[in-house]
Amino acid sequence: MLHSQAVITQEMVLSELVKAGINRDIATDLSYRYYKKSLLLKILNI
Repeated sequence: MLHSQAVITQEMVLSELVKAGINRDIATDLSYRYYKKSLLLKILNI
């Protein structure tokens, strides 16, 4: 049985961080790190 997972894009993470008041340059770096970690975890779980 396949489990449905929500898709979270790097842009979505960036948008939420900026909304939270984080400096855009820092938010860009954090969103990139989050997105890359998320992709790595998906690959390792396969």
